[in-house]
Amino acid sequence: MRIEDSPRVPLQRRPAVTPQQTPVDRVDVSFSRKVLAAALPLALATAPASAKDDPLLDKVQKAAVQYFWDNASPSTGLVLDRANNQQPSDLKYTAASIAATGFGLSALVVGAKRGWLPEDKVQDRVRTTLQTFEKMPSEHGFFYHFVDPLTGQRMWKSELSPIDTTLFLAGALTAAQAWPDSDIAQMANDLYEKVDWPWMTNGGAFIRMGWTPENGFIPGAWDHYDESSVMDVLAIGSPTHPIPASTWQAIKREPTTYGGHTYLNCPPLFTHQYSQLWLDLRGQTDGQFNYFDSSRQATLANRQFAIDHQGEHRGYGPDSWGLTASDGPDGYDAFGIPDPQDGTIAPTGAIGSFEFTPQESMSALRHMASQPQLWGRYGLTDAYNADRNWVDKDVLGIDQGAEVLSIENQRSGLVWQLFGQNAAVRQALQKIGFHKT
Repeated sequence: MRIEDSPRVPLQRRPAVTPQQTPVDRVDVSFSRKVLAAALPLALATAPASAKDDPLLDKVQKAAVQYFWDNASPSTGLVLDRANNQQPSDLKYTAASIAATGFGLSALVVGAKRGWLPEDKVQDRVRTTLQTFEKMPSEHGFFYHFVDPLTGQRMWKSELSPIDTTLFLAGALTAAQAWPDSDIAQMANDLYEKVDWPWMTNGGAFIRMGWTPENGFIPGAWDHYDESSVMDVLAIGSPTHPIPASTWQAIKREPTTYGGHTYLNCPPLFTHQYSQLWLDLRGQTDGQFNYFDSSRQATLANRQFAIDHQGEHRGYGPDSWGLTASDGPDGYDAFGIPDPQDGTIAPTGAIGSFEFTPQESMSALRHMASQPQLWGRYGLTDAYNADRNWVDKDVLGIDQGAEVLSIENQRSGLVWQLFGQNAAVRQALQKIGFHKT
């Protein structure tokens, strides 16, 4: 089934769900709320893209939603980690990714609510996906990172991944709120409640990076600021197996500055994007930081880096930026400032930041979409490198998903609204101490 060039179905913006104001102890850090307020202007004042851009935004979102329809097994709903952007899909091309599957669940909700896909067929696909996860190999509610798209069996000796399980759950819980009175909601909530978050800490203060049956827990833990914020929110808010809210405050967060932009340091842009594709943190603080504004400033710094170094890489410029984890001419890598770069740009870096920087991201999208060599069956390529005359043949599910969700949040707030309606999410934000700035 192809998504036709159907007319845009407008979505009404509703007030965002915000947690009750809760007093919290102030933490003595150099990058305090006071410093942040001075350094990071509210992104809420940023103007959205013009209505004249709607046809291009529709085109990008529809193409990416098509990725998730085409590149999932109809019998399992599991979504391929990547696919060729020029040729029809082949479910034997690569493994399925549980993270890509989670992105797909949210993207399909967008497609259904905008009228691009029949809602009953989307519900059937979502239902099939959740039924697959009910039967897939797991431990303590956690799932393997990469699985066979046709069977759900573990592939490549991949790890039980708490972050990838989280990204799946974020998509499942978004679908649960899209159809709250259905069996979809019951299955999604059951899967969430089965996750034993304390087990994945292995007795420590933080959630571990993963676990394998061969070697047990992977060294290292999710103890730094990165893409894992939504994981900690779901773990703290769990109605069955929560971790303490104090875990949030103990995570190490290091401010940095580039090009006049101050933000929490974690170089690849996806680390600033992923959690807030679902968590609406606009105009809120936990008493330490305003994470939405930090992500906006990290995005602007990333763009400024491309401007500052356009003499070194001919692909860089004010409308050609986006350093994040992506394919590159020499393989997959995590690109980010201020590390030395090879000239690779990932469109998802700019487009996946649409909710933070709508004007700058829209300008980059217009520029990239004007180059036919970058466009394919599922939208813009995953990455390109003008220095090497290289254009990736593939797109990645997590990257296409970030584009759909970020654009939709800026246009309608749909994903923020649905995910934010989950009672466990609201309670976790209250426990942490989020309140309006």
